[in-house]
This record gives sequence, C-alpha cells and structure tokens, in this order.
Amino acid sequence: MPTIVLCELVWVLKRAYRYRSPEIIDILRRLVAVRALELERPAAEAGIAMLAHGGDFTDGVVRHEADRTKCDRLHEFPGYMCEPDRGSGPWRAGTCIFHLKTGGTGGAAGDRALRD
Repeated sequence: MPTIVLCELVWVLKRAYRYRSPEIIDILRRLVAVRALELERPAAEAGIAMLAHGGDFTDGVVRHEADRTKCDRLHEFPGYMCEPDRGSGPWRAGTCIFHLKTGGTGGAAGDRALRD
C-alpha cells in the first residue's frame, strides 16, 4: 500500500468522517500491524508519531522521507489549495505543499512536490 494512500485515509477520516486523532491512530496502528499488508512501516510509524504529538500525519511522513533521503532543505509553501472555503471561493489558503530539495543539482531533477 503506497504511503500516500495512508495520508489520504487520514485526511478522509479526519475531514469527512470527523474522526479524532486517537481514533485515527488506533486504525493506523492496526493497519501497520497487519503483516500481510505491504507498506512502508517506518514512514507510517513516523506519521503516527507526529499525529500522536498533535501534528499532522502527512507532515510526519514527509519529515521521515526528508531524513531518510538526507535532504539538505525542506520548504513549505503556504497559500496553496488545501481545503474548501465556503465563504470566499472554492479553495482556502493553507499550508499543504512541501518541496524537498534532495541535493546539489539546483534543478528540477532534485525536486519533488508532495501535496497534503
């Protein structure tokens, strides 16, 4: 199971079904415990740890990947489309895009964008 699927699961449980973090953490821990399920357990555990400490699951996953790949920079770009704003238009500004610079390439080859 790709890690992004876990990120989306957390988003849906939190936003659509209004689950609280402890409930989501329990669900994620159960999924991680299923040995027949192939997933990147260290990334999932990092996301769970971040969520357990009041942070965002996806931020924990991104931080894990940045540490794992020894990224020299981790930037977040606030103001991108994150969630609907029922008052002033289709999207509300928020912080949801992370830019990982993976080394001295200086160009697009070393860049990745992840969206929450």
